[in-house]
Amino acid sequence: MLSAYLDDYQALTGKVQALMRRLTKIMARAALRGATSLSQVLRNETR
Repeated sequence: MLSAYLDDYQALTGKVQALMRRLTKIMARAALRGATSLSQVLRNETR
């Protein structure tokens, strides 16, 4: 059910996932930590 709902936003969630993957690199992670208290979170598949 949730995956059917998220299918409508596949392009957007793909872009966000690509950004989160780039932010896992050490230099990008340090820059993110310097700018905000947020951290990257990769998307998990739901059952």
